[in-house]
Amino acid sequence: MVRYDPPELLAGDVFGTPVDVWAFGCVLGEMLTGKPLFGGTKATPEAVMERVISSFGLPTRRTLAVMRGKGPEWQRCTHTEGPEAPGGLGSPLKLRMEQIRELHPQLHQMLLACLDMDPAKRPTAQQLLDHPALKAHFA
Repeated sequence: MVRYDPPELLAGDVFGTPVDVWAFGCVLGEMLTGKPLFGGTKATPEAVMERVISSFGLPTRRTLAVMRGKGPEWQRCTHTEGPEAPGGLGSPLKLRMEQIRELHPQLHQMLLACLDMDPAKRPTAQQLLDHPALKAHFA
């Protein structure tokens, strides 16, 4: 489903295990908030990318380079910012992320790590299993 795809996959770049970590972060966020983080089942890749960028900033240079060749709708994604943007300040997504941070600080930290725009910086599955947020509940 597009709503669980990371920036590099949305743009059409290669994928590896960091894609699964991003998807886990999306599922975790949805479980904690009761709503999909980046759009519903009918969201287009461009709409999801717009929400991701407005919430977490620009993707890696590599992903941006892939996006450049995809057409004007992809170029618009990189110019999404401000409070009126889908993930801008005051948006439902920002408010839900703030609620997670307040209620579950360790899970919030883990969620942000899973949703890192750089796939190389996302934690591995083993690092997630060793994360204090999970250790506290499954030790």
